[in-house]
Amino acid sequence: MGTPIYLRLGRNIPVCGPARGIGRVSAFFQLGTGQTIQHAFEAAGFYDVSSDRFNVYLRYESDKEAIGAFLGSAVALAYRKFDEQTKEEAHAEYIESIQPYWNASAYEISSKFVIVAGRK
Repeated sequence: MGTPIYLRLGRNIPVCGPARGIGRVSAFFQLGTGQTIQHAFEAAGFYDVSSDRFNVYLRYESDKEAIGAFLGSAVALAYRKFDEQTKEEAHAEYIESIQPYWNASAYEISSKFVIVAGRK
């Protein structure tokens, strides 16, 4: 039996585990739709593939905490390459985009996650 391989995808969650062979970066953000990621695992030679979907609320009690999500998100690699001005602009746009989720004490952002496991 092969060693289980895990890949997690979700808003503000980076890919974990060996992601080689599951698709190009351009397709990364589409992997969470339907059974796309499960099929990608199978196409990459994994077997006993299973997946689980669940909803959570991401809670950020301040702008600073919300901005910290950039450091652990799927865009972290690109974000690290931004100069300070670009980072500040991205922060401002991000905070503006999540304002509807502020509830007087914190941002509460509904998010969907997919966890896929397979053996190779």
